[in-house]
Amino acid sequence: MSLKEVLKQLGIKLIGWVKSNCVNNLLSDRADLPLAAAQGKVIDEKITALNSNITTWKLINGYKGNIDNLYGTHIAIVAPSATGTLPTSYTGNQFILISFQEENFYGAQIAVGFASNNICVRNMSYSASGKGVWNEWRHI
Repeated sequence: MSLKEVLKQLGIKLIGWVKSNCVNNLLSDRADLPLAAAQGKVIDEKITALNSNITTWKLINGYKGNIDNLYGTHIAIVAPSATGTLPTSYTGNQFILISFQEENFYGAQIAVGFASNNICVRNMSYSASGKGVWNEWRHI
């Protein structure tokens, strides 16, 4: 038998072994077996589904605007010059603001003060007309 024929037979046996031992599911924990290429699509679909469920956070460093109008889901380092309804002890100080927004409305804000060394929270109530109104800040 020629070397070419030996290699051909070896290749056929190797391919046969891979086909018969290939894992075509995502449940196996066998490190010694290959994963079927068809599982690539399954993995991609799972990643896409996970990504669609992740809230996109925006980090803003040195936000100087009105915190009452900070739309979206954010973590913001708020500059001392920021405006809006600030927690009393935070006026003129830098702080971290975490805003949660759900379905185009704010749900809550959490403020962590550097200089004041405290944490404040507030949520939004809705009037009969559907307009959001911020409640007072509460220290926790």
